[in-house]
Amino acid sequence: MDKHDVYHVDGHLMHAIPISPKELDLLKQGVTITVTFHTPRMLHGVLGRQHGAFQLSMDGEKIISSTVEDFQRYVMMRRNIEKLEETDNAQSNSALR
Repeated sequence: MDKHDVYHVDGHLMHAIPISPKELDLLKQGVTITVTFHTPRMLHGVLGRQHGAFQLSMDGEKIISSTVEDFQRYVMMRRNIEKLEETDNAQSNSALR
C-alpha cells in the first residue's frame, strides 16, 4: 500500500499514511471515507488499548482530514508498532548469527 500525504483542512501537511488503491479511488470520486483503528490485541500489553476514527476526503488534489486528534493518535500508534517490528526484526537477525 502506498503512503499518501494527508493535510489538515487549513492546508498544513500532517503526515503520510498508507491508503489502498480502492480507498484512493473512492476519495477521487468525492466520497468521504472513515478510517477506524485499534491497537492489535497482541500489543495491548505494550501499547495499551487505543482506538479511534477519522475521516478523509479530497480537496482538489489534496487528501484532507479535519479530525486531527484521532488522526495523530493513529499516526503515533503506527509509529510505535513499526518501532516494535524493527526491534523484533533486529533481535531475530541477531539470534540467527
